[in-house]
Amino acid sequence: MAGVQLKLDTTQWQRLLAKFGNYPRLFRFFRALAVTIGWRDVREHFKLQEGPAGRWPLRAEATNKAYLAIYSGKRAPPAGYQRGMFKPGGALLVLSGQLSREFKVSNVRDTAGDGVTLYNPVKYAGFHDGGDDLMGASRKVPQRQFMWLSKGASELIARETLKKYLEGP
Repeated sequence: MAGVQLKLDTTQWQRLLAKFGNYPRLFRFFRALAVTIGWRDVREHFKLQEGPAGRWPLRAEATNKAYLAIYSGKRAPPAGYQRGMFKPGGALLVLSGQLSREFKVSNVRDTAGDGVTLYNPVKYAGFHDGGDDLMGASRKVPQRQFMWLSKGASELIARETLKKYLEGP
């Protein structure tokens, strides 16, 4: 999978809004909220290191040993990486570099008129978000899902969209 995505479905909202002829203006508002609140929520998942089912799984013992060897200078870091990124006990996924740069407002698309999709095109983003099944048998990567919308963020988007709707044109 190239990258990862988060879809916010608006099918039920569309049915309601179509009846009142207010859909295009409100959808633009919803889209802006989804992008702003959605990306903020995704970044919060990194900070808290949790997915919709709870805390992300810890690193394997072999991975911790490799990190310690790199961090202590006994082993060179992979090309393009700095030694400090391999601090044992550090964050499981770091929101920096290429992955961080691709969480941007322009990485959003309307999906067939039924919602908004936020996406991160970085190839390895999908490996982490989906876990083992995306890597195949060659490498084991535990799922550390970050492309999801929390209940609080979802409710905030709905509440603000409804508020805008009730304000009228």
